[in-house]
Amino acid sequence: KLMYLFFSFSCFLGTFLLLHKSFNRNIYISLIAATLFLYNGFFNYRFIIGHVTYINFIFIPLYCYLLIKSFESENNITKSIFYILVSSLLLTHIIQSSLGPIGIIVMLSIIFVISIHIYVKEKLKIINYLILSFVIAFLIAASKINASLSFLSNFPREYPPIVFENYYEFASNIFKSLFLYADAAKFNSNAIIDLPYKIGLQELEYSISIVPLLIFSIFIFNLKKFNIKKFNKEKLIALLIMIILILFTTSINISSSKVGVFFRELPIIKSSWVNYRFISIYILPLIILSSLIIDKIIINKNNIK
Repeated sequence: KLMYLFFSFSCFLGTFLLLHKSFNRNIYISLIAATLFLYNGFFNYRFIIGHVTYINFIFIPLYCYLLIKSFESENNITKSIFYILVSSLLLTHIIQSSLGPIGIIVMLSIIFVISIHIYVKEKLKIINYLILSFVIAFLIAASKINASLSFLSNFPREYPPIVFENYYEFASNIFKSLFLYADAAKFNSNAIIDLPYKIGLQELEYSISIVPLLIFSIFIFNLKKFNIKKFNKEKLIALLIMIILILFTTSINISSSKVGVFFRELPIIKSSWVNYRFISIYILPLIILSSLIIDKIIINKNNIK
């Protein structure tokens, strides 16, 4: 219970600071985002089932806040170095305690969030800070990474990956997992599973609730009211990174995808047969995007309250 309280507090505080300070949203929108991330299915179901190594996922918002804070403090070298070191140590903790596919999921989710920040703020230089933070973290955790990979090389995974025959079935399951309620029976009947057991609900639950879905629906109906700024170099690069991440998570879950075959043979990823877990990288970005949309739809602060 104390662990759950600590991680939940870190989860809530990190998301609130990220939206309020880094993305400059008001306190009420930041509270909505923090609440949605606090109750996301990936964190809560993993905690309940006892997958302790997966719960470091909730440090993503806090890490992104610290990294962006370091970038924003570039004029104050001491302050900037402090935040970059703290962010690196936080990432080191994630690597040390949960190396493997979840480590890749965390890093890809971080890249997704930073890409959104680049798109919104139009500042590409933050990539330098992200690379520096990653390098410092990898150097500190180098002995753990080397030892873990060496150990795992003696126990290769022999299970074939779980994939879908077509994009419709994959998208249908994602929609339920993220916005409604995961359907284990539907998943097990739709997916190609050559395993001695069926996939349980804890592997499919990533819910961020119906709230972002309602926000996106309002956005579509009010699309004419939105003024889309002209694309510049920063926006195009950020958008390209996000498209690559979406392509990656989609292709590794489709059996007929040649790109997916290539990705599934990469180190560490080839040891993961439940590639459906990689859709968890959408959780925080979807919450951030829905929060940014609220700010455009509802201008009156009293209405936001």
